[in-house]
Amino acid sequence: MYRRRLCAPLLLLVATFQACTAASAAGSPIRDVMADVINDFIRPGYARFHAAAEQLNGRIDALCEMPSRESLAVARETFSDAVVAWAGIEMVRFGPVTAENRFERVLFYPDPRGTGLKQLQAMFAGSGGYPQTLDDLVAKSVAVQGLSALEYALYGTGSDILSGPDGARRCHYAALVALNLKTIGGELDTAWRKPDGIADVWMHPGPSNRVLHDEREALAQILGVLVHGTETIRDVRLQSFLRETPEKDKPRLALFWRSQNTLPAIGAYLRGLKDLFDNGNMATMLPEADRQIAEDIRRDLDTAIGITADIGDPIEAALADPGQREKLERLRATLSDLKKRFSQDYGDAIGLSAGFSFVDGD
Repeated sequence: MYRRRLCAPLLLLVATFQACTAASAAGSPIRDVMADVINDFIRPGYARFHAAAEQLNGRIDALCEMPSRESLAVARETFSDAVVAWAGIEMVRFGPVTAENRFERVLFYPDPRGTGLKQLQAMFAGSGGYPQTLDDLVAKSVAVQGLSALEYALYGTGSDILSGPDGARRCHYAALVALNLKTIGGELDTAWRKPDGIADVWMHPGPSNRVLHDEREALAQILGVLVHGTETIRDVRLQSFLRETPEKDKPRLALFWRSQNTLPAIGAYLRGLKDLFDNGNMATMLPEADRQIAEDIRRDLDTAIGITADIGDPIEAALADPGQREKLERLRATLSDLKKRFSQDYGDAIGLSAGFSFVDGD
């Protein structure tokens, strides 16, 4: 079975802590932020993904039972809903999602060698072997278990066969992937809702905590989510298709280009970052004199979200249009500004000196 090779970490966080203010030393402001992050961002985010995956599973089951153009259109629409729901919580890369390859089983990306596509093409051509049960699917490569694989099943070459009886085997595979997503969504939702589980670990950092040994370590991890998330969109998602010049652009390397969900997913991811910052009440950690930093962060996030909403074309058409492509360049520049606001302006203002490293070395 294919195992994804681990590359250099996308985020290297080396934090050294400055002298804490009296309020921070007491611990209650940081614990309040952690509780808000869990209760008002992480738990609702996984609940939304679980619900979307459950609905997707039901719609694909209905497609397989009564194939038609209409039921295929509904399944595709529900797929888009699941993509957006996942994107809104995808930036959380700690906790239960890291166990049992759950993250990669939901979304295997990037895939620079096209491993997943090759395996899917072989399967659909009859030489790869279709999984018959959920256990069969889980035993296969993570590259054929999640959203990118399901997109190919629903939108890729030959997918119109799903609207008729000849698509039964392909539809059964799609239904297994949707069931896999629903199962993982339920596991994540349940794990974060347990009162004495992972949520308790994150809401109660301290010397006796096996994961988070002090409160500002917890805050540094959340700040890392914001920085890493901004970098992911700028340096992985955008960079995959938006190159140095129009001649070098690679629209078909964009995540979810077949279903035209590239920019909706990016927009949902950015809305997730904003929800994390706002619903987690992270602005409350800023000294009164530095509250403008929070407004600057919100402004950049709103600008970035607005750009993704303003580009209504499929990614290929957007890259071919100089005006639309310029908006994508503006998005990239805005994300660079936003990263600095998180890692430098916000980090310095709350007394957290942190060095973040990503593929561009900044």
